[in-house]
Amino acid sequence: MSASETGESSSSILARSDNDAWPKALEALRGGATLHKPAKLKTYYPQLTGGQYVSGGLSPSFVKKLEKKGDLVWAGEGRYRLANGA
Repeated sequence: MSASETGESSSSILARSDNDAWPKALEALRGGATLHKPAKLKTYYPQLTGGQYVSGGLSPSFVKKLEKKGDLVWAGEGRYRLANGA
């Protein structure tokens, strides 16, 4: 079913997806992973120190919201890491 068939907006679907993916991403970040946006993709994925990715991506708007709250900090080109104390 599409968003129009269910009555749910695309932004609502995206927000739900971000909220569902955040706990797993947070666990990876607490373990030392960074959020990485691979070239040509719009979504940030948790990337472990060995280079492997954790499933469940986060939208750029969700990542920016977390940065503004102080939960994430910029860690280089296309990367964010967990802020100290978050």
